[in-house]
Amino acid sequence: MTTNRQFFIAKERSGREGVKWLSLSSTASLSSHTTGGSVGGAGVCHAECLTVTLVVEGRGYGLVLRPPPHATDPDTALPVVAAMDPGGPADKCSVVCVGDRIMGVNGRSVSGLGVSEVTQMVANSRPTVTLDVEFDVADSVVPSSGTFAVKIAKRHNGLGITLTVSRRAGTGEPLLISEVVRGSPAHRSGTMQPGDRLLAIDSTRLEHLTLEDARSILHCCEDIVTLRVQKDELYSGETLCQVFS
Repeated sequence: MTTNRQFFIAKERSGREGVKWLSLSSTASLSSHTTGGSVGGAGVCHAECLTVTLVVEGRGYGLVLRPPPHATDPDTALPVVAAMDPGGPADKCSVVCVGDRIMGVNGRSVSGLGVSEVTQMVANSRPTVTLDVEFDVADSVVPSSGTFAVKIAKRHNGLGITLTVSRRAGTGEPLLISEVVRGSPAHRSGTMQPGDRLLAIDSTRLEHLTLEDARSILHCCEDIVTLRVQKDELYSGETLCQVFS
């Protein structure tokens, strides 16, 4: 699946039947595939890939590349993101994290090139750079039905979920998760998918609140947010009324 998204630009649109939503935009083309499994510090996970385009700000893209820890040959190993400037382009896109592996730059594979050459390729690419990034997604054990709680770290563009209200929703109906942005904190947790119901944010229950209420709560939350989620197998995209990311 491929999703086109323009980072940093927020715009409100209206569609047919009065449907309204707020979307975040970018030049990034996000795509992924599963490349295998591993056991990391956080437990069992699998690798996925995405392609993201960053727009230069100031002197660069706000990321530092280093050889991976314990690399057999640091001079030719795939570089990893070792650090990101807070508020820089890489940090603000919210789908690149420290520890991610850089697989390609502007459509060219960087296998065997070494960190210095890859860093120079990124620095010389102006005003944008397109990175092929490999990252880990937790193979979390979650129920197929019922409720569970998950803790997620916020990024500049939020948690990476889009919330909706059903046209058929009545008073007290929870909000629905209609999209989980690939590479976002929510996606990397391996716990959420479209159709899940969001019951609570931290200690605040959402059944009688609006989308704007939920947005305000998320905006005021600490860096680590606890979500209470309910799996819903009856979800249908045709029932949506309002959307925001």
